[in-house]
Amino acid sequence: MNMEKFCFGPSNFWFSVKFRIQEVVKLCMYNANKQFELRTQSFNGFIRHWLRLLVANKDIENKIFGIANKNESRKGSVKIEIGNQTKINLSTIFDICFYFNPLLQKDYIKIFLCAFWLSLIHISEPTRQAE
Repeated sequence: MNMEKFCFGPSNFWFSVKFRIQEVVKLCMYNANKQFELRTQSFNGFIRHWLRLLVANKDIENKIFGIANKNESRKGSVKIEIGNQTKINLSTIFDICFYFNPLLQKDYIKIFLCAFWLSLIHISEPTRQAE
């Protein structure tokens, strides 16, 4: 797994981090054309799951990922973009980029990236099959 950092994105005011990743089989889905596809929602859900396990704090989760219920609605502070999606297969190398809202505290960005790292470790582990 190679990682590189860059500081440009949808706006000059957003902090961004880019990772180059290979073999994320557990997050691949088949699309309508029966081809592998990576979706930002899959990464979002997986990272959110690990963030819940990491910090167990609903306020932090809502500030990072947003909230939508009958009392309030707020967009998340992180945008996810996946690059190099042509012909995804089990050994495809692709880029994933996170764009952070400039108002998001640096500690929350660190928590998010820790949750992302934990999710990658989990994805990389071989799946155990029942005997």
